[in-house]
Amino acid sequence: MKGTSPNMETYLNPNPSEEQLTSLLEYLLKEYEDNGKKEGFYCNRNIIKKSFDKGYFITLDNKDKLPIAFAVYTPLADDDSLTQGIELDIINVHQNMRNKGIAKHFLKELENHFKNKQCPKFTGTCISDETVKIFTKMGFENIEDPNFGEDAKFRVIKNLRKD
Repeated sequence: MKGTSPNMETYLNPNPSEEQLTSLLEYLLKEYEDNGKKEGFYCNRNIIKKSFDKGYFITLDNKDKLPIAFAVYTPLADDDSLTQGIELDIINVHQNMRNKGIAKHFLKELENHFKNKQCPKFTGTCISDETVKIFTKMGFENIEDPNFGEDAKFRVIKNLRKD
């Protein structure tokens, strides 16, 4: 799917290549090292690889087909279908592309992608105030969840069906 973020042409890529995954993992390793190995999604590389292998990995690519953002998700149904919705496990925007409206644009593209697949709801868990602000600006509801993880601060949900 082709879209336009605030200042660039982008493409939602629901089937990224192994080469794109490798490129993203290299970027995440560099980001992790640049942060003094204190934080970053590189710690989740095994989750990212498993999600890629299962087809639960989507990128937002620039016009040169280079990923500028990625998302990892899990279907909520026991049979791995989208009938119950999806849990957005990770969303990341390349550090050079942040504060340009890319995250909001990517969330909108993801929402449209899953809506077109008849997915009824989109959920996520946020650990930063900044992330929850992005989600709530995009119409997600901030809800209380007794199953919060230790690091989680916010739980968000958005119904994709207009029942």
